Amino acid sequence: MDLKRLCEAISEPRIEPYRQEPSASDSLACGIYAWNIAVCESLYPALNCLEIVLRNSIHQSALSAIGDEFWFDGLSLKKSRDSVNRARKDLEAVHSEMQISAGDIVARLSFGFWAGLFDSQYEQELWPMLIRPVFPNLPRKTRTRSLLAGRLHNIRLLRNRIFHHEPIWNRDNLDKQHGQILDTIGWVSSDMRDFVQILDRFPQTYARGAKEYERNLLGSIQT
Repeated sequence: MDLKRLCEAISEPRIEPYRQEPSASDSLACGIYAWNIAVCESLYPALNCLEIVLRNSIHQSALSAIGDEFWFDGLSLKKSRDSVNRARKDLEAVHSEMQISAGDIVARLSFGFWAGLFDSQYEQELWPMLIRPVFPNLPRKTRTRSLLAGRLHNIRLLRNRIFHHEPIWNRDNLDKQHGQILDTIGWVSSDMRDFVQILDRFPQTYARGAKEYERNLLGSIQT
């Protein structure tokens, strides 16, 4: 491996945020870059399971309360209905001869859609009746739509940075956010939280820091 060519392959604009100071060495910047990738990877199981368990719980709770498996077609906010219509059209384009089920649409909708359902516009439409069914383990003192909206908004921002390959290594509260993701999963399903913790490597990866990745990188450099 040639360090200079590696930096060129990553590109200077992308490597620049990983330079702690202008004089930082290429090896340290690439080590931080590698550590950032590993930290992002380690958060994937928790983010994956949160999205799955949240959307399924919202869908099942809304179905029980409203009595219509296509309950999302009746949402009052045009933005949400547009998201549903796009998901349906995308599915129909791929599966033109297959009848699209409610479950197909639920699986197609983005995490942003589900997090957006906690906005204030849905205060009366969804959440007086759905908070407890969706989050059966949520402590009573925190059982409010606004708290959930704020938490899911922050998780969505973190998820978007990870999925768009942006730096997260220098966020002051990353370990706290990791804990909040796990707690939120547990509010929906304690079994899913237990499952995630079997896969969760975030604490070790985050504690490892960039230096180990820099050492491994230096050990691979051609002399």
